[in-house]
Amino acid sequence: MGVAFVPIHPIKRARIYSGVWLSVCLTDACSAARTEALADLEMAECSSMEVSSGQAEASEKPAAEDMTSKDYYFDSYAHFGIHEIECSSISDYAVKIVKANKLDHVVTIIKGKVEEVELPVDGVDIIISEWMGYCLFYESMLNTVIYARDKWLKPDGLIFPDRATLYVTAIEDRQYKDYKIHWWENVYGFDMSCIKDVAIKEPLVDVVDPKQLVTSSCLIKRDLDFVVDIDFKGQLCEMSKTSEYRMR
Repeated sequence: MGVAFVPIHPIKRARIYSGVWLSVCLTDACSAARTEALADLEMAECSSMEVSSGQAEASEKPAAEDMTSKDYYFDSYAHFGIHEIECSSISDYAVKIVKANKLDHVVTIIKGKVEEVELPVDGVDIIISEWMGYCLFYESMLNTVIYARDKWLKPDGLIFPDRATLYVTAIEDRQYKDYKIHWWENVYGFDMSCIKDVAIKEPLVDVVDPKQLVTSSCLIKRDLDFVVDIDFKGQLCEMSKTSEYRMR
């Protein structure tokens, strides 16, 4: 699972100089009572000066905090500092890809587990993670994302994805039951049918043919905000715990 943290710098408004230069040209033309042809000529010269000045300004790359929307359009990554955490060896290739695209001054690859690494920043504005597992939560890395949220996400920060829809439907798989369930009734001549109750409750992750569906789908989860309550009593201990998982 990879987790990307994106601190964002605000984009300043574009500075407009062309309107000022245009006003100066029109004022000079009116005050001197020049002819229309002469005024048009000076307007053309003024436009030429504007283009030349704009080219000179573009040749010098401004700092990220001084960039305007025009600069941002041509250098969009300059406003971001991205920290990518990846535990698997694919992170080694990610480093090479970042360098090959000359983004190593923006993107930092950190190899390791989210619970064990430290970021070079105190907080982040956005957390992006591909944590979903089978049936959304099976073998998912949701707890890791929650850990990263509590440790690094700013109070007004965001997590993506922050919404999901989970559906449930019923299927009929006679072939599976004959092979995995009824099979215990005669195992090479031995009756092991007592295992059937255990085998039928065993969860299975598999691909389902649409023809196996026997009911319509039902929406059981619309977002990723939920609460898990654990409350049990035993001979050795008692435990009561509530865990809240909120993405917004």
